[in-house]
Amino acid sequence: MKLHRLVAVILLAGLLVGAVAYCLSNEIARVGTPVYIGNVRTGVFHRRSCICLPQEKNRAYFHSRREAVEAGYRPCLMCEP
Repeated sequence: MKLHRLVAVILLAGLLVGAVAYCLSNEIARVGTPVYIGNVRTGVFHRRSCICLPQEKNRAYFHSRREAVEAGYRPCLMCEP
């Protein structure tokens, strides 16, 4: 019985950490840091960590996925934002 409780506590702790990380990432996006980077030449948008980011002169910045899609950009096939 004690083992079951320990497992439940560990699982809940993991869920809590994930929820906090999600909230923090959304808060950062709201504060003003662009989350996605679009390529103005190709019309593709990427995560900031993507290996296929465009040169600085070809970049457009978006605060949400919806913003990028509404601007006519499509998701990158590598990073799948």
